[in-house]
Order: sequence, then structure tokens, then C-alpha cells
Amino acid sequence: MGNRWIIAGLVGLLVAATASPTAQVDVNEKHLSEILSYMNESADACDDFFNYACGNWSEQHLSLYYTEIMGEVDLKVNKNLVKLMDKLAVSLQNSNHDDSNSVEDKVWRYYQTCRGASLDTRNLKHYLDFVQPGEQVPWPQLAVNSKQWPKNKFNWLETLGRLQRYSLNNVLMRSTVVPSYKNSRKYVIDLDRPVFKEKNQRLRGNFSTKNILLQLGVPKGSALNLARKVYQLELLVRDLTEGEDLPNDNLALHELERTIQAPWRKYFEIVLGHSVPRDFKVQISNVDYFEALVELLSRQEPNVVASYIMVRFIIFLREESMGIDEPIECIQDVRRNLDLAINLLYEEHFYESNRQKNNEEVTALFEILRAQFLTGMDGNVFNLNATQRELLRNKTRSMDINIGNMPKGVNHRKFVTNFYRELSLSESDYEENHLKVLQFRAARLIEKLDQQQPSHTKFALNDDGDYAMSSSPFYLQQLNLIVVPFGLLQEPVFNADMHDIFKISLLGFMIAHEIIHGFDSTGLGYDAKALDCINRNETDNLDERIADISGIRLAFDAYFAPGSKYSQAHPTFTTLPLKKIFFLNLAQFFCGSLDTSFMSHDPDDVRIKQLLINFPPFAETYGCRQGQDIMHPAEKCRLWR
Repeated sequence: MGNRWIIAGLVGLLVAATASPTAQVDVNEKHLSEILSYMNESADACDDFFNYACGNWSEQHLSLYYTEIMGEVDLKVNKNLVKLMDKLAVSLQNSNHDDSNSVEDKVWRYYQTCRGASLDTRNLKHYLDFVQPGEQVPWPQLAVNSKQWPKNKFNWLETLGRLQRYSLNNVLMRSTVVPSYKNSRKYVIDLDRPVFKEKNQRLRGNFSTKNILLQLGVPKGSALNLARKVYQLELLVRDLTEGEDLPNDNLALHELERTIQAPWRKYFEIVLGHSVPRDFKVQISNVDYFEALVELLSRQEPNVVASYIMVRFIIFLREESMGIDEPIECIQDVRRNLDLAINLLYEEHFYESNRQKNNEEVTALFEILRAQFLTGMDGNVFNLNATQRELLRNKTRSMDINIGNMPKGVNHRKFVTNFYRELSLSESDYEENHLKVLQFRAARLIEKLDQQQPSHTKFALNDDGDYAMSSSPFYLQQLNLIVVPFGLLQEPVFNADMHDIFKISLLGFMIAHEIIHGFDSTGLGYDAKALDCINRNETDNLDERIADISGIRLAFDAYFAPGSKYSQAHPTFTTLPLKKIFFLNLAQFFCGSLDTSFMSHDPDDVRIKQLLINFPPFAETYGCRQGQDIMHPAEKCRLWR
């Protein structure tokens, strides 16, 4: 049967503290006690480690707001910020100064219009009052006389330019500001075909489209027919995106207009807000898609094309708003749309007292993991040639970490105040404010075209609200940067006084996972056989699975491999072996309800199973029988030699 761990005796492994327990012992005992309380006594670690480590987690975390550990952390962050909003309301009301340009005033205005805007401004149609598809061109459904709608004045590319000023993207095409492939320090506009992989990147069908059209004022008698035409148009566009990606070209504006006959100059002048010279450089991929798109749209009814763009715009706005006026949802809305402002306030009010200690601990953890990754390159575990190894060494050495997503080396209060200087918000209209912050976000991203950002001030300009309102760490390929939000650095994920085994096995694993994402596009020398093996239990998120499997090895080796900087001495707060603590604490990242779905990840029970069945130290630690126990299959996938 192998070595089975008797869970009923686990609590006895907590050794009593000394007469004068230190803060470190207290936090370690508390954290381990929580881990042990989540375990399922009837499960077998070698058959179902998720159930073994997390079987009782859900019944101890009954909440409407979260179903897993990152949701738990985010709820703590959100509750703190809601309390801060209550304090801001009082302080701003009692202030004798003009606070209209302060960070606090802008955050408060956005929050309070989310909470208390009148019902006549809280509807999807109200958005269209502020945004038109063209000069003197209303939306077809809002025209005074729909039969006289000026279809000859409508141009789809001009409309996209107008809406992209409000951060709309991935409708008919993608237009993003990225580092040039010729010079990564210089930013360019990159054009590419759209993607439809995720649910929020496409229409849901005729009836869902019909419901949106009805909310936007389309008469009931014609809504379904228009919805069918709109949905059919998207299906035709999706057909055009099929096929392999073609390499990108670097074209001057006059070359682009000659190759793809559309009013590109007008489009770029709308997006950029100024005139554009004929030699303005654009990076474009899949030129054949754009040629086919122009031809396709020339055959469509203009009002159908306009309606399609309008519906996709409204879906985007709905995705970028929480849609509920409750305190928690409204603070999430603020986080996703005024992220730097919230980062500053969170730092000043909730993080400052632990800032220096936490930052030192997390930076040291990152540097240890990075050094371990470089050690793997020196041993050529990735099976690379000398040139490849040197390129990846250079990328690894230049990889950086940003705690809190704030610029380094500058006064944060002054920087954020100046950053939002031109943003002016309404006191009563939520939809107006929402459009203003989206427009502000788009403008800041466009400004990168004229900048070469100094590496020492690297931070993430938000172009994804889901990242902004989450406390999860993430990797930015463009900046070669890992961002660790302030809110992540609290229990149950992190405490600076925790034993190192807790730090490396949870936060360390998260950071290691993101380090591996820095090399998604390189493959790190994984051969086709290894990748096929990893994907036997098929996944649409292969990069995530690779980052999990490679990340656990990186974190584990950083602690246990020869030459480790960590002490291997047994801790005083328990007799539980260090390696079992490592795996039990790692599991906390995956504990949660199995009803939870993730946009870009497999379910948590699948993730932890896939990363552990392919990691020999796990089976060794728990005495699993190879070829007999589920968690120790006879054949393991080897990504690293």
C-alpha cells in the first residue's frame, strides 16, 4: 500500500510553542493549522491529492464573493477599500480646499456614481448618447428617421477608430501598441486579424444579440431579423480568420493604403488625435485577411455593419463594468478602471507599514528563483544550443519584478497625481465617467508611441481590466516584467514572518510560474514528444500547464536542490517533514470549489493533478506506488532532462 499519511494524527504534529513564542512561531502554527483543517481524512494523497489536501476547504469558505484562494484575497482587498471609500466621503465633505484634482476625489467620484447614479443614466443605451459612429452620422437605431439614415456617410474603419479611442479592440481587427519587432525599445501600432477564442470575444447567438438590440432601442418587430444578419456577418468574419498566421510586415502609411484599400490615414488620425505623415510606419500581420475583410464588408448592408460594431461595443462596455451598484462590485469597478490610483491609496493606507520588509522578502525570493532558473540553463536541462542558452540567459538576467505595479525611483504620490491630471469626472453620471476612464486608458497607451520607457520605471499600463482588479501576479512579455500586486502580500498567501518553506511553496510557486511564462514563445527546448505527453489529458491552455509543471520544479529545486540558500533544518513548530509541508502549502493555491471556471486555465483539480503526476519528488514524498496509484503513473512526461 505504500506510505499512507494518517490525517487523524496530523494535528498532533503541531509542536507546542515555547513559553515566550515569537511572532514567527505564531504565524507558522496558525498557517499550518489552517492547512491541516482543510484536509479530507478519508482521501488518499496517492489517488487524489486535490481531495486529500483541499477536501474540506469549501465547507470552511462559504462566501458569495469567492470560491478559491485568490478570490479570498481579493475580497479582503475589496473590503478594505470599501472602508476607505467611507472615510474619503467624510474627509472630502469636510475639506475646505479644492480637492477636484486629487487622486482621492477622482476615485471617490467614480465610486459614488457607480453606487448612486440615477436610474435614467444606468442603462446601456445611454452610452450611445456620448459616442457616434461618424461625423453627423448617428447609430442607425438612434436616427430621427431610420429610413433616412445617411448610410453613404458611414465608414466602418472610421467608426472603429472612434471606438478604439474608448479602448474597444478585437472587433473586425486588432490594433495594439507594442514594441517594434525591429527595435523593442520603440513602440509601434500593430494591426492583426481578430480572435474569437473566448466567450467575451464573440457574439453568443441570434437571441442573445436580439436582446442587446432591444435594449438599445431597436423595435421589437425588426430586432430578430437584424440580429440574424449581425450574427451571420460575424460568422463570415470568423471564416476569414481561419488558417495559419502569416508573418508581419512593416509598412509606411501610403504602402498600407495601396495594399489594403481603405481610409487608413483617416483611421489613424482619429485614433492618434493628430495628422499623420504618409511615411508613418505600421506593423501589420495577415495582410490577406485585411484584403478579404475590405472586400467582404463592401458587400454588406451598411446598417448591418454599423449594428454589428455597435453590439460588440456594448458587449465590451458591459464586460468592462461590474453592472451592479453594490459596494464590493463598485470597488472592483474602480480597481479595474483607475488601477494606478487604487494602487497608490492601497499602498499608503494598507501596505506602507510592511512595505520595506515585504518588498525585501519578495525581491529576495524572486532573485533566488531567477538564479535557480539560470542554474538550470548552465546545466542545459532545456536542451538548447550555445546561442540559444546565451539569449535566454540575457533575457532571464534582465527580467524584473514590480511589487504593487508602481514606477520605481519616483515619488508615487506625485507620479499618480500627475498621471491623472487631465482626467475630469462627473458627479452624477456613471456611463459618462466609465467612457471617460476608458478614453483616458486608451490615450495613455497611445502615448507610448512617442516614448521610450526607461527600464528602471517599468510598470504595467492597464489594457486589461481583469488583471487590474485582481491580486494575482502576472507577467508582461513586452516589458519582461513580473507584477506582484500589493494585495497579494497578505495571509493566507504571504507573511514576511512565515517560515521560508511556506514562502517558496506558495508565493514562490506563483512567481516561478510567471518566470516560465517569460519563455512561452521560445519552447525552452521542449520537444514535440514531451509536449504531446503533457497534452495527453487534452487542454486548450498548454502554456499554463507547462508553466505549472516547470514552475513547481523551479520552486522545489530552489529550496531543496544542492547548493540551496535555504536551511534544511527541521522547523520547531511541527514534526511534519519539510517536503510534505511544501506540497500541502502548494495545494492551497488550487483549493476551492470545483464549480469555479477559469477563462485561461484548466479546473484546479485538473491543474494540481497534472503538475504532480509528472513530478517525481511528489511520489517519493508520499510513498506512492508507480503504475498502481493514480498520482504516480508508470510513464511521466519529462520537460527537462
